[in-house]
Amino acid sequence: MKSNLILVFFLAISQVCLGQILKDKWVECNSQGCTVLDPYFSEGVTMTWDGPCVDGKANGFGKLMKYVDGQYESTYVGDYKKGIREGKGKFSHKDGTVREGNFINGQLMGQGIMNSEDGQRYVGNYINYRMHGKVTTYFANGAKFEGFFVNDRMYTGKLTDHDGKIKYIQQFYQTQKINEKTSGYKPQIGVRLTEYFDADWNRCKQSEASYYRLITYELENKPKGLVKDYYISGELQSEFFCVYIDYDDEGKNFHEGQATWYHKNGKIEQIRYYYNNKVNGKNTHYFDNGQIASELMYNHGVLNGEFKRWYKTGKLAVFAVYDNGELVDNKYVEYDENGFGALVYNENFYRNKSNWEVKTNGSESVVTDESFLKIVLTKDASTARWNYITLDQSSDYSIESIIHKTTCKG
Repeated sequence: MKSNLILVFFLAISQVCLGQILKDKWVECNSQGCTVLDPYFSEGVTMTWDGPCVDGKANGFGKLMKYVDGQYESTYVGDYKKGIREGKGKFSHKDGTVREGNFINGQLMGQGIMNSEDGQRYVGNYINYRMHGKVTTYFANGAKFEGFFVNDRMYTGKLTDHDGKIKYIQQFYQTQKINEKTSGYKPQIGVRLTEYFDADWNRCKQSEASYYRLITYELENKPKGLVKDYYISGELQSEFFCVYIDYDDEGKNFHEGQATWYHKNGKIEQIRYYYNNKVNGKNTHYFDNGQIASELMYNHGVLNGEFKRWYKTGKLAVFAVYDNGELVDNKYVEYDENGFGALVYNENFYRNKSNWEVKTNGSESVVTDESFLKIVLTKDASTARWNYITLDQSSDYSIESIIHKTTCKG
């Protein structure tokens, strides 16, 4: 008889992180006090500039080398104008990636090329140094992707394997075929417009709308100033800034700066900040009574720092600390509404898979990509898997898990 025992453990908290927040900052780059603007500055950054300076700022063609805590980070060879990258340039990073293209206001924008150390080649559109837009990616093994990237990731398109087999990806997930809706919408430029959307944020007629948007485009797909969304009944739903807005898929938008969402009663529902289309800094949620619901910190798209969640009454519900996406000491504190706190340990099977994956006579354990632990018994026998945690034996504790057992005849 062959039986399968599948042990499934779920994390009970969103991930948060610690770390340094990236930001724009002017940095001295030579002994004469010449400065350049670093769009990705963090503490510990130093720079050296080999090129001309005008009025205390790098100006003209030269080479800039960047270090973090004394360790080499990157080299930029190209043009500067008044201390800001402006014009053609080539960026080489310590991970072996090389990007070439045109820089506008310090950022790689428009058509560009990226070559990686492992032989991958990307040809396509950049927004603020992120691969974002129509692309063709050539992989070292001969595979090729043709489609749309969002923030350096394949979003929607066709992936042709090295052996010619074709796969399709839509909104980050593999699918049998691509079903994209194209409205053919072409807005007027420089005119304040009202656009209508259904409950799923698909463009629609006014009679079918759940939301409407007030927006002015200064260029194709490029909004001017603050974009405001409203419930169809007239209450403000959100306001935000975007570098790029897609006419048919909100998932392709490229956000920048502060974004605010509102409950229908006018109370703030959420405030977050985007830095090159990634959440950066404090992200705060609120209940519809104005009471704070949760507060967490992001470092360029990765949760980092203290995580707090409250009950609607204002009493603390959860406290945790994350470091670069990892739960510090693998534990957090959960409180009931009477203020009693319990220390909770979470086991991440995927992160610790080397401790959990074992093959013995009659059984094998495997950690899945979803961080589930799967134990397969190949004969009618018993088996065990274990890990150690520190417990205070003088206090109460419990161990919780979700287990799913399946039996296969054969």
